[in-house]
Amino acid sequence: MRDGEDVAGPQVSDLVGFLLGGWRLDREILDASGRGLDGHFSGAARFTSDDHAPGLLRYAEHGTLWLGSNRGPASRHLTYHVAGARARVTFDDGRYFHDLDLREGVWQVEHPCGPDRYYGRFEVDDAHRWRHQWTVHGPHKHHIIRTVLARSVADPSAGRVGVQPAAEQGGIDYPRSNPSGST
Repeated sequence: MRDGEDVAGPQVSDLVGFLLGGWRLDREILDASGRGLDGHFSGAARFTSDDHAPGLLRYAEHGTLWLGSNRGPASRHLTYHVAGARARVTFDDGRYFHDLDLREGVWQVEHPCGPDRYYGRFEVDDAHRWRHQWTVHGPHKHHIIRTVLARSVADPSAGRVGVQPAAEQGGIDYPRSNPSGST
C-alpha cells in the first residue's frame, strides 16, 4: 500500500492465481467537466497465461460502452508482466501503464498521460471481487472511472486464488492447477 493512507484489505499472495480466469466487468465513467459525457461499460474480462512466457498474463475486456448518447462495442487489451507478487502493466503496444502490487489488498498509483494525470486506486474486496478507480485531472480530461470486477461463476479458474483476509497473518498460496484431482 502506498503512502500508508488506508487500512489494507484482503491480501493477495499469489497475483497470477488471483487474476487468472474470467471476470464480469462493470465500469462507471463520471464526467467532472460538466460536458455531460457520463458513461457506462458492461462486459467481460479475461486474464490468460502464456505457456511460452512464464509470468506473462494477457488481459482482454470486451463489452458495450455507453458514452453520452452514444452506444457501441468496446474493448481493451493489457499485458501484466508478473514478478513475484507484483506486476508491471503495459498497454497492448508495449508502453508502460502502471505497477500493481496487491499484497496488502490496496494499491495506489499515478499515470501521466500527456499533460493529464490519472490517479489510480486498486482494492481487493475478497477472493472473487476487486475494483479500481481512476481519478483524472488535466487540461484535456477531468473524470472519474470506477470499475468493479467479479469472478465469473462458471469459470474453471475460480478456485485458484491466493487471497487471505486482512486479519490473518502470513500468506496463503493456492495451487494454480491440480492435474491429479487430489488435494
